[in-house]
Amino acid sequence: MKTYIHGYYCPSDIELNILEKESNRKILEALKDAYPSGKNAHELAEITGLPIKTIYAQLNELSRGGFITALPKISNTRRGRPQTHYSSPATIVEEYVDNLQQRQRSRFVIEDTKGIYSIYDDDAAGKMNQKKRSISLPPGNVVYSNEFIEVWHKIVGKEEEDELCTALLNFLEKILRRISESNDDDKIRRIAPSSSLSSAESKQIDENYCCSLCGLNHEARDFIRAMLLYLVDQLEENSKFIKLLKNNQFLTQEDYQRLAEKIEARNQVLVEEVKKGCNHIIDVTGNNDRHISPITAGCEECEIEKTQWVGLRLCLTCGHVGCCDSSIGLHATKHFVNTGHPVMVALPDKPWKWCYIHKVYG
Repeated sequence: MKTYIHGYYCPSDIELNILEKESNRKILEALKDAYPSGKNAHELAEITGLPIKTIYAQLNELSRGGFITALPKISNTRRGRPQTHYSSPATIVEEYVDNLQQRQRSRFVIEDTKGIYSIYDDDAAGKMNQKKRSISLPPGNVVYSNEFIEVWHKIVGKEEEDELCTALLNFLEKILRRISESNDDDKIRRIAPSSSLSSAESKQIDENYCCSLCGLNHEARDFIRAMLLYLVDQLEENSKFIKLLKNNQFLTQEDYQRLAEKIEARNQVLVEEVKKGCNHIIDVTGNNDRHISPITAGCEECEIEKTQWVGLRLCLTCGHVGCCDSSIGLHATKHFVNTGHPVMVALPDKPWKWCYIHKVYG
């Protein structure tokens, strides 16, 4: 399983003490690489180089801590009435060997699903069922206090929550669509969830990447969580965000000025670095982009698909007009993916250009 967020969240000293042991971390790394089929004790001993006795002991500790779980065994219990006759010593030995072999064949996987994804259900009152095990939260998760959740529902309306979730879902849809349409980009293929690259054509679930316990693709879930957390990180380093802090007396004027100058300087360096490596805007447009005529008045693909565009983008290589990335079709971006034409300009007033390859404005 690919790693998007390093480390583990430790809500208490119990989890911290478990992860403090190098042997436990080695086992978790081995199981992460074995997703979703898992490994048994002997396979883990071979991978990690740990003694088999240590493996058994640490598997028990990791299971109690909620980091891993054993996959259900295939039962070979005989059907019918239970036998009541005396078991011979040979039978007892046979049953012991069978139990030992079952233990050796047990396969373990990382357990990090919670909430509705957990295979353990909550009761009608929302309380955890007695069968529900304590799951150690994976990277990117936190535990919220009851007081915080109560206040959240008082100050955030359900409609506001739904609106924000819809905006984030639209963002994720665009990202996953771009991934599925970038089969020739090796960097994206290396980091994107494995199944998202193969399912774009067939639209079928590849069960080889889904957890055999909960049915969820943990790798895809971790990728989406990393996308959203990175978005929050970018928000906190945005000039508008620090202005919000200052306006609400959460940041001193002196430190606001310091941070604003720091963000401006950093952004300017990034823009200059990207522009140095991008000649597409100059090569394609020069000073003649006014002479590139649109071949259609609107987005032809949107009209064919009977969808509405939000904004229009003009390709400065061939004059194709496509809808922007805020539109359902994303036809301007699809045009770049299909043709490799690098630069577009915003219509109707052409206030700015965009290089798809270097992701820089001109």
